[in-house]
Amino acid sequence: MTATITEACPRRYADLAALRYGELSALLNASDMPARKDMSTDVAQIAAWARQGLDRIGIDQARRTDARTRAANVPAAYGAGAVKRTAAAELRAVWGTVRRRDTAVDYAGRLHDTLLGRTTVWGVLA
Repeated sequence: MTATITEACPRRYADLAALRYGELSALLNASDMPARKDMSTDVAQIAAWARQGLDRIGIDQARRTDARTRAANVPAAYGAGAVKRTAAAELRAVWGTVRRRDTAVDYAGRLHDTLLGRTTVWGVLA
């Protein structure tokens, strides 16, 4: 399936379309999104969770979460010793579990690609 926004959708999703991938991930993490991803979840549900996260934490907190994550990702993956442990602890503080972070990131990717009009095999935003 091709996931693109139809003419009726741009205003409906304009608030989400302006956000960065990492910001969408942070919003999803703040929502009632389940930690275990289900690839059959449609993009409209993902958008609803992102809006719920926006209502809960706001865009400023989503941006701070995105910045904290970006700052910790490289040291957590490639650092050594105390640097790696500190970065990994920062990521746990931000995201909770790896499963929840991975689900939020995967769903944010699906939503982000859809909002940008990219083709995806997972669903249509309507």
